[in-house]
Amino acid sequence: TMIILINLLPLFSFIILNLFGRFLGRKFSLIISVSSLIISFIVSLWYFLKILEGSIVEIDLYNWISNGNLNVDFSFVLDSLSIVFCLLITFITTLILIYSVDYLKGDPYHVKFFSYLNFFAFSMLTMVMAKNYLVMFLGWEGVGLASYLLVNFWDTRNLANKSALKAVIFNRIGDISFFAFLSMLFMVYGSFDFGVIFLTSSEINYYVFNFNINELIGLFIVIAAMAKSAQLFLHPWLPDAMEGPTPVSALLHSATMVTAGLFLILRSFQLLSFAPMILTSIAIIGLATSLISSFTGLYQYDIKRIIAFSTCSQLGFILFSIGLGNLKFGLFHLFNHAFFKALLFLCAGSVIHACGEQDIRKMGGLWKFLPLTYICMLIASLSLAGFPFLSGYYSKDLVLQGSYAVFTQNAMAIAIVSALSSFLSSFYSFRLIYYVFFGENHNSKKSISGLHEGSVFLYLPLIILCIMSIITGFLFKDIFILSGFFKSSLVNLLSLDRVADVEFIPDFIKLLPTFSSLSGIAVVYIIYHYDILRFFNLAKRLKVFQNYLVKKFFFDPIYYNYLYIPSMKFNLNFSYKILDKGLFEKLGPYGLYNTSYKLQKKLQALHTNLIYQGLIFILTMFVFFLISFYLEDLVLSILFIIIYDFFD
Repeated sequence: TMIILINLLPLFSFIILNLFGRFLGRKFSLIISVSSLIISFIVSLWYFLKILEGSIVEIDLYNWISNGNLNVDFSFVLDSLSIVFCLLITFITTLILIYSVDYLKGDPYHVKFFSYLNFFAFSMLTMVMAKNYLVMFLGWEGVGLASYLLVNFWDTRNLANKSALKAVIFNRIGDISFFAFLSMLFMVYGSFDFGVIFLTSSEINYYVFNFNINELIGLFIVIAAMAKSAQLFLHPWLPDAMEGPTPVSALLHSATMVTAGLFLILRSFQLLSFAPMILTSIAIIGLATSLISSFTGLYQYDIKRIIAFSTCSQLGFILFSIGLGNLKFGLFHLFNHAFFKALLFLCAGSVIHACGEQDIRKMGGLWKFLPLTYICMLIASLSLAGFPFLSGYYSKDLVLQGSYAVFTQNAMAIAIVSALSSFLSSFYSFRLIYYVFFGENHNSKKSISGLHEGSVFLYLPLIILCIMSIITGFLFKDIFILSGFFKSSLVNLLSLDRVADVEFIPDFIKLLPTFSSLSGIAVVYIIYHYDILRFFNLAKRLKVFQNYLVKKFFFDPIYYNYLYIPSMKFNLNFSYKILDKGLFEKLGPYGLYNTSYKLQKKLQALHTNLIYQGLIFILTMFVFFLISFYLEDLVLSILFIIIYDFFD
């Protein structure tokens, strides 16, 4: 029964802080928040050791829904897939809570912020521990709600309001798709339980329907995951979510929100394996997202937005790997990515906290004043680029090499496109490093002379995440890739195991990821150190291309002009003018009230000397009562309106 402590402790912390936070004060609120997550992490670690031995832990709390043939238990499961996410969520959320102590030191609503972080952790833990899709949907919706509350935490800022609403709208597309997915599951399988669905998915294909119904079910899964994990066409909300506090950005991009969609696909892979067209689509969407996000990040100048686009790019890499069937490679990269991405955002927060500025063009030369932040951000960027022997090197290389191992035809083209994406991610990461820490600072010497590192609450999480960004790839490679760890999973993650295939690919393909990453670093140094752009007047020559990148390939204007504006006009002209202010007012209570009131006024006119009015009214009412025996209530209402219009 200890399993329920993992997600219940953050929930209790959330409830206590909301009820008694103002009486407990800042110090005790922090102790309660951090303690609940530390205990959750310790329990998760204990179960991780049990699962390493080959166990799967399940608990059924109670029968939630029992109606006819449908039985849904409120139950949880810990297998090798869910325990990895539990460790990430509890560990990184704890560090972000500690970091937030100093980052939000002057904010009067810090207790509310702590409570929201605990609710976020609870929702995500509920989702990954769910034993059926209905309980998972509860966690899924909780994650969406928590993200709105945190992105809109500074709710007096107009941009924060708009960004939070934008995130909700895009994620609502995913929620609708998830609901459609649940409806299809109930119609086809008659159950939401993972075990029932995974065991019978191979028998459903063409035996029950005239087409592969799993393809349609998989389509809804993919749309839901694309919205939550900010994949191509449903990604514009993610960069704008940077309007929230930086610790929120770190949590969204590392261990919670954006990984929720990937978890859904990983958990459902047993079902998706019988939908080959959907798997191909997943791989294409992932690779396209990685490329477009990498290109878009080249001309961004907001420090948090640059890192946000790197998240889109890396998530695209992971989705690409999953679509090809290299689940272990993708999950390993997701695990490593969580640490160095959280580190990147927290380092960005440290820079913003010190400078009070997010535009990298207004920074420069900060390595002298923020040496610890510089070292941590450099290591995180190197890990992101796949620099040898850092955590990203072990997993990113496997993703790229695994993509080559899948294809018998066009393998070289896939490898080159993957390497290009790797080159671009390395390029914009070190462009950021150059602008912030090495470029010329255009502020006055007096304004930057007082810059310094934050308190222990700021730099302690940086140091821990920095260590993790160095060692996790080496320490966990055997567990994720070579051991039988994933045999203890509800999903068969070993079905397409290509570890051996990777060993037999050509040596130059093995070196290609490292070469592309190092090339990106070298090109940044050459371009910006020697001012190549100005020397060859490249800025003017590349202006058209630059406009596409600055405008982020015009996704926002397209959605605004061709989806938002037409839908608002439709709502105004049809929903508001025709229905709300038209038909509903005529036939609804307001219309009936007006009709009866004005009819009353006409009856009063019978007491006047206008005899013709009385005769017409009597004749009309006589006809009305004759017809009323043959008409329904709705038509009677219409006749009232006609009578009113006649006398009006």
